[in-house]
Amino acid sequence: MATIFFMKFNQEQGALVSDETTWHLGFKYGYRPSKYGDSILNLLDKDFSSKHNFVAVYGGVGFPSFHFEVARLAKFAIKSNTTFIGDLDKVSSLVEDAFQKVHTRFINDKLNFLFGFGLDQLNSGKFDFNGKSYEIKQEAVINEAKRILKFKDKSSAYKRIFDNEGLVMGYDKNNGIRAYHISNQGRALDFAYPFDAIGFGKEIGTKIFADINYRMQLEERRRGFNFSDGLFILMNCFVEAYDFNIRTGGYLQLFMIDGKREIFKDLTCEINDHRSFLSAEVIRAYRFGYIKREVAQNFIDKLLIYGENWELIEEELFKEALDPIKLKKYLMGYKPTEVPNKPLL
Repeated sequence: MATIFFMKFNQEQGALVSDETTWHLGFKYGYRPSKYGDSILNLLDKDFSSKHNFVAVYGGVGFPSFHFEVARLAKFAIKSNTTFIGDLDKVSSLVEDAFQKVHTRFINDKLNFLFGFGLDQLNSGKFDFNGKSYEIKQEAVINEAKRILKFKDKSSAYKRIFDNEGLVMGYDKNNGIRAYHISNQGRALDFAYPFDAIGFGKEIGTKIFADINYRMQLEERRRGFNFSDGLFILMNCFVEAYDFNIRTGGYLQLFMIDGKREIFKDLTCEINDHRSFLSAEVIRAYRFGYIKREVAQNFIDKLLIYGENWELIEEELFKEALDPIKLKKYLMGYKPTEVPNKPLL
């Protein structure tokens, strides 16, 4: 169960960021997490995306295999359907169909494993086995099957089926940046608010962004943020939630969208290497008051926008730090006894 934060910087630019921790194997390994670094998946190849000036990205939290199958089915549906081109609403509808198919398959697999019949057979009240038809009449069997369908059993096996959320975020030339939230309950248009999240810890990041948005004038809200400011705010919200939520961990996966093509030569850029991890440490250094905002934001731009050498930037980070020894200990996991005042964004 990763955590995904996503933000619309302005009409044509935005980004998604996720951690790589998942607990779906917890029951087997004593509730220790495993790492899965592909919670955000591009539904279009770069050539197709560039040709049609169109971006469609899928992100999912919950059971990784569930979302990988959703993305695989959605990609196939998109390639097989020529009427969707340039319309994120239609793509999100295809993704929703894929999500419901996978959800239904998971349910049917569980029912067939336990009882020998699936959802359609339960609804019809009978099933076939070895050429014979049998009625489903036992109340205990029917009640247990319905209990499964209503997610009354909260054990790991059923959380894999029901504890899954997805989102589709993208860009098209007619509507700009948009997003859709997808679950087994259906599909809903997102971004009534330019910032959202799915997964654990989203309340923390949402509160930070709300504090920023509250201080903005109406015209500023409508204009949005430039890419650098938007990315810096998104990373601050995510890192704060990451640090104060025990269910997150590992490296960061960052997926950036630039419909203007003013930052990247392509419409999208994905980063999930040392640069993303160091960018989180830069944010921590800033949020604890060891470096100034302009310094921190400059480092983030160099790492994530311009792709500069992360080792050189790490050296610069400690040169700029108010107290490099304490900062190093903090980043190692120690909690310094004295820290500067925590800045507001």
